[in-house]
Amino acid sequence: MIMTDDLVETFLKCPTKCFLRSCGEVGTGNAYADWVRTKNDIFRIEGTKRLVAEVAPDKCAIGAQAMGSLKPAQWHLGIDFAVQSQNLECSCQAVQQIPAADRGRTAQFVPIRFVFRNKLNRDDKLLLAFDARVLSEVLRLEVGFGKIVHGENYATRKVKTSALVGKVRKLTDKIGTLLASPSPPDLGGPGAMSKIYVMKVEDTYRVAGTRISLDSLVYLYREGISPEGMVESYPTLTLEQVHGALAYYLANQKEIDHGGRRRRDPASRVTAKQRRTDRETAADAPCESNSRLTPIWTGAFSAAEAGLAALEDPEV
Repeated sequence: MIMTDDLVETFLKCPTKCFLRSCGEVGTGNAYADWVRTKNDIFRIEGTKRLVAEVAPDKCAIGAQAMGSLKPAQWHLGIDFAVQSQNLECSCQAVQQIPAADRGRTAQFVPIRFVFRNKLNRDDKLLLAFDARVLSEVLRLEVGFGKIVHGENYATRKVKTSALVGKVRKLTDKIGTLLASPSPPDLGGPGAMSKIYVMKVEDTYRVAGTRISLDSLVYLYREGISPEGMVESYPTLTLEQVHGALAYYLANQKEIDHGGRRRRDPASRVTAKQRRTDRETAADAPCESNSRLTPIWTGAFSAAEAGLAALEDPEV
């Protein structure tokens, strides 16, 4: 079976979902996942336009045109083309070709990825390194570094992909073993547990264990702020808590918004004073007593539950 960069990305998020996707299972969709995908697509399109503007028209190749002339230095920028080497395949968002400075030397190929988030993580670099590995095998040349264009300012981060070769090889070996298995990963095991992310406190939804209202996160979500940006606004929250709270809201949006209209202004009109109060009290204010807290959503964090959720949630 061909191992694509899409399967690699899915494995990094959830091995069970990776296995199911390799078997042809398709998720039913998720509003938050769709929002993230749309943000990334818009960012990639704009980022690509910026790169193309810096290159002469006759030195830019798109799709099959770039793939058909990988080795000769006929272009300086290749956009949106697939590269396959034996059982590995990647969809290159962009590749920069730097002509050789001296005769007898080879050109350099630099894979480029686009990430709309301001803060990069380990997975972003591993996916870039996977692109570099596939390119390297096709070209039979070392692809020593790549670039990630990211954030609201379209900053460029140079990544030494040669230093990640070992990690990528181990990653692809794990995925290969998983895909060759007749059954999904073990869904049981000791230590399985569930976590509560949202609680109802006196008719108000709050992030569990904090005084931060769910409305505050919803306001940022509607303003287009990423989960990482929400963590920056509320340092006492973890990225896991933000994802969990947003997942609950999107699954119960009509009910929450209807309740908000009955109690006070809608979540989209949370005042600046309330958001500021949330941040100021999050760190030092004690949680409400357990008798006044009603758990309303539990995230599926046991492996068994994650396997079931993978069928419904593209971003497990």
